[in-house]
Amino acid sequence: MCDEKNAEMMTKLRKIFAEWYYEANNDEDPNTCLLRIRLTKGLWNDAHKGIRTEIDFVNKTVN
Repeated sequence: MCDEKNAEMMTKLRKIFAEWYYEANNDEDPNTCLLRIRLTKGLWNDAHKGIRTEIDFVNKTVN
């Protein structure tokens, strides 16, 4: 069963991914977990165009 602290987020996720959520997830499985990833830095590299863009997700800037 879901931890009550995650109930609101799980409701949102079920709605967003409604088409396939229950095919890919089992909320009754105690080994199911909610993982939140916050991006801080990224790199977009388009080798075909020779473009390399560094992304700062915290300050919302690109170089």
